[in-house]
Amino acid sequence: MNSAVPWDDYCCCVSHDSIKDGCQFPDKIVKLCIYDFDNTLYNSPKPNQSLYGKSLFSALLSADTFYGGGWWNNTAFLSESFSESMRESNKESMSKYWNKNVVEKARISYADSDTISVLLSGRKDHFQRLIYQMLTESREKFGLSDDDLKFNCICLKKASINGEYPTTMDFKRSLLMKLINFFKNLREVVIFEDRINHVNQFNSFFKQSKFSKKLQCSTIHVQPTHTKLDPAAEVNLVERLVEIHNRNNPEMDVSLKWSSARIGFFLNSKSLRSLSMRTKAILKGINHGRFRAYSENNMFIPIAQRDSPIRDAEIVKIWTNNEKYDNELAHGIIKNFYSLHGTEGCKVQFLVIQVGYSSGDKTSRDTEIYYKAIPCDKKRYLWSAYRDFIIVNDIDSESPQDKLNKIKWERLRNPVKITTYFRQHSKLKM
Repeated sequence: MNSAVPWDDYCCCVSHDSIKDGCQFPDKIVKLCIYDFDNTLYNSPKPNQSLYGKSLFSALLSADTFYGGGWWNNTAFLSESFSESMRESNKESMSKYWNKNVVEKARISYADSDTISVLLSGRKDHFQRLIYQMLTESREKFGLSDDDLKFNCICLKKASINGEYPTTMDFKRSLLMKLINFFKNLREVVIFEDRINHVNQFNSFFKQSKFSKKLQCSTIHVQPTHTKLDPAAEVNLVERLVEIHNRNNPEMDVSLKWSSARIGFFLNSKSLRSLSMRTKAILKGINHGRFRAYSENNMFIPIAQRDSPIRDAEIVKIWTNNEKYDNELAHGIIKNFYSLHGTEGCKVQFLVIQVGYSSGDKTSRDTEIYYKAIPCDKKRYLWSAYRDFIIVNDIDSESPQDKLNKIKWERLRNPVKITTYFRQHSKLKM
């Protein structure tokens, strides 16, 4: 455990540190380790793009659209993620929320009397209580050691003397310089960061700085990992955010509504990644601008046109694989089916046997990619208003049954097995 040093002796950090009670500095510092918070130390949630229309999704990522800021400025979303982690039933689930490799690196840094460990985040300092709570309660929840999830200094973004820092990187560089100038005996600086553009900017900063000759400086890129909130909880928080915005900005009122529901077989994230990797080679030479975005969207196999409901009896047959059922079971299935928004439904597996792209201008950004699939279990009960099971990009897309002759199809040498969920889905739009 590092020995405590009076806070006032380290005034270089006073203007930046947002949680004074968490700061304990070693006496002799030769190494500085800086850890980014979001998606480096903690697998922070990001908006589930499958739940929102494009305008609302962009607005959530912006700090300027809603009163009090968007997703990254509002404590409610990070707080919900933390609450979900506290409801986990076993200690092994820690890796879902915390990057255990980085947690271990931070533990070693904190335990080393010659090292100062700093948690440095671009989040603003109104997150201070929440982040401190996350560190302390997670340590107990997951049975960690006394040195785990502890830092000599926890720094969040405050306004600079001249106002807000233009960017998170400006803030981080400013604090980094103060730390380097203050700790005169530093011999090494190590930064853990998930954003590759920040990694490159830090490396460039080190190369151009005068102190780089006397210091060994390195930036370690941490592969970012995100979590997703429970869809129902996330939507409730977004609706609450908009409600608060409208109450404080009546002249800039924002209204939300659900899009028309689509019914079909929706691919899970693992299948999306697998499908993308296997088809890139075949589609080499075609512009992949939209193709790359598929992994963030609702790729699915539509079985009916928009606003064309299917009979409840067909829903129950697909759900039960046409097994015998009574009215009570059927009622429960229908209720469950129409209550699903962005969650898993009835699992159905397919084999993707062909990939196709729309004919015409192959270099156009609007090149549409399609996939033709067949059920893995030919005996399983399925229903569709269409002849073929064709995967489309998003719930705003229709099945291309009327233009199949305009699509150039390439057969996959090795079919790709995918997992889908039979459900209905709509998006929240503004």
